[in-house]
Amino acid sequence: MLNTQSSPAWRGSPRVSVAVVLVATIVCIVTALLALVGSLAFHYYSAERWRTFEDRHNLAAEQLASALVPPVWNLEYDQIGQIAYSRLRDPDIAGVVVEIDAQTLIFGRDGDGAAQRMSLPYATAGLHEQARAISFGGERIGTLVLHASSDMLEVELAQTRLYMLMFAFVLDVVLILSLYVVVRRLVIRPLRQVERYADEISHVGDSSIVLDDLRFLGELDGLKCSIDNMVRALAARNRELERTNARFERVTRQFPLPLRIAENSGRILLVNECFTATFGYTAEELPDLPAWYDKAYPDDAYRATALAAWDRAVVDAAAGAGRVQAGHFRIVCRDGSVKVVDVSGVRFEDITVGVMQDITERVTAEDELVRHREHLEELVEQRTEELAATYVRLEETQFAMDHAGIAIQWYEAGSGRISYVNDHACRLYGYGRDQLLGRPITDLAPAIDASVVVAPSGGEASHQRIETTVRRRDGSALAVEFMIYRQAADAGHEGDFISFATDISQRKEAEQALISARVNAEAAAAARSQFLANMSHEIRTPMNAIIGMTQLALQCELEPRQRNFIQKANAAALSLLGIINDILDFSKIESGNLRVEQVDLDVDRVLDDLAAMLGLKAEEKSLELLFDVAPDVPRRLVGDPLRLTQVLINLVSNAIKFTEHGQVVVRCRCEPALAGEVLLRFEVEDSGIGIDEAQLAQLFKPFSQGDGSISRRFGGTGLGLTISRHLVELMGGRIDVSSQPGCGSVF
Repeated sequence: MLNTQSSPAWRGSPRVSVAVVLVATIVCIVTALLALVGSLAFHYYSAERWRTFEDRHNLAAEQLASALVPPVWNLEYDQIGQIAYSRLRDPDIAGVVVEIDAQTLIFGRDGDGAAQRMSLPYATAGLHEQARAISFGGERIGTLVLHASSDMLEVELAQTRLYMLMFAFVLDVVLILSLYVVVRRLVIRPLRQVERYADEISHVGDSSIVLDDLRFLGELDGLKCSIDNMVRALAARNRELERTNARFERVTRQFPLPLRIAENSGRILLVNECFTATFGYTAEELPDLPAWYDKAYPDDAYRATALAAWDRAVVDAAAGAGRVQAGHFRIVCRDGSVKVVDVSGVRFEDITVGVMQDITERVTAEDELVRHREHLEELVEQRTEELAATYVRLEETQFAMDHAGIAIQWYEAGSGRISYVNDHACRLYGYGRDQLLGRPITDLAPAIDASVVVAPSGGEASHQRIETTVRRRDGSALAVEFMIYRQAADAGHEGDFISFATDISQRKEAEQALISARVNAEAAAAARSQFLANMSHEIRTPMNAIIGMTQLALQCELEPRQRNFIQKANAAALSLLGIINDILDFSKIESGNLRVEQVDLDVDRVLDDLAAMLGLKAEEKSLELLFDVAPDVPRRLVGDPLRLTQVLINLVSNAIKFTEHGQVVVRCRCEPALAGEVLLRFEVEDSGIGIDEAQLAQLFKPFSQGDGSISRRFGGTGLGLTISRHLVELMGGRIDVSSQPGCGSVF
């Protein structure tokens, strides 16, 4: 049937409600205006509150500076504290700092917010600072620093912003609901009645709604009248089309050949019943010619060829009487079968009628005769080629096995007797081929378990690997590795074993040599550890005695020259003891006997010990030794304080040694770490001679310094940084350095 009825394109697409669009537009505009007005109002209100906050704390700083004049002048620290505590009653005040000459009084809050006097500066990040000079009689006697917190003001502003947002939200909701109700009642309901009327007319042909009975407002009433007139005109036109379609359907339905009518634009108007019966495709499955071509010619290359032939035939038809004779084509039916069809037709001004005749049986019979003759010739030629190729492969396989570089032997699964050996197997065992054929495999390799290797293990294929010794013809034993593969048994045959034998005597000798070397290395390591333990005691004991005796001698009444000699001897002994300790520690590191402890570790105590040991040395060179510890560094930890102190002493000693003027700074910071762990970052910065890139590459290597001149000028063994790096790695860290010549170094 030729279907001339069409539905609007918009019916398949999702519809957007007019009420939703109208309400959303109005609400967006109003919301934008409310947001603009609210933002401006909140901006002005926030600015005014911040100005009030600043003015109030400026006044508080002025008042506090005036109140502190008498007690600061009289150095009444208790009175200063009472005045500071009174100011800290204001919850916005975070802290008060009073500087009097070289003394600083700090008043802040503890973790619970209670006011207290503090020995260390509190954190000032995020606080507003007001500094005032405390003057008396035109003379500055102190400085006041007042820190205020804006947390309460920020909370207040956040609440105000929330209230304004809630007000705007409620107003939007009320506006949405009100507008939606009004638009739905006055616009949407009438439009839906008109829509329902149009749908009933288009589907049923009649409607229970009478448009004349509906009363609309304004433009909606004009729309109602226009739709009513359009429906009446369409009804008359449809009646005429139905009569024409009925005549056309009778002709096409009774046409004895598959028929397809399509517009020249590609839209298929009709396929008759014979077309559907022949190819299986209905009109609903073929909306246009591209869909028909995709289904009829699924192969891209063939489709291109068929369409090219059809296009040539159509062009020829347009130039002639309009008859199209395209030729024979293979068409794929809906059930997957292929039919050979003779395609012809007639081309008109706006449509093309395609007529198809099924000639599959005739073409199939012709092709079958040709194919049968060609198939017989191919079978004869193919069988001849297969036999020749099989014979060549057999010869190549036999040659490869006979001359392979590995021993190959086959033996029967039931008896274990050898049925084939290659040349390499004969050379490996020292027998001729005739002497090995028919011989049990266990005669050559007695260690092979006959019940496992020889006896059948069922009909399944399997393989295994065995290392054993074989008995050669000259009586010598040879270490061999067998890779044994079991061929699956078949009817009447128990199967065979194929084994590949490899001489592994050299590998066995190498393994034995490795075992002996490992035993010797372990014995040497044990002897080295014992030697280090003995030497540590034997060397340190006399050195400690020398150091002790020189220190006792220095406590006696001595002449300046004698004291100078003994002091030099004491310094040399201490230097030698340090070198010995470094060498022994490095030996322990190389032997893996150096361990770190896990005991209580007090960071402050470690740094105090460091200052006590190296402060005098820095003072002798007129250097400043500074310590910078972050407030968040825990003071009580678990670690190895001795090894940590050893590393820091080495780094700080080097910094003092290579710095002629300026300062040495030791910093301690906390780094992000896993839960339950604390990662400390220590930095030792100096303003010394610096290190170039070539020296940096050798810095952490044992027995090396920047260059030979450094060793001659400053002394040292070059082991300190190597030991420090190993100690830091044992404690789960790492050590790095950044430096430039003449600009100092940071470790």
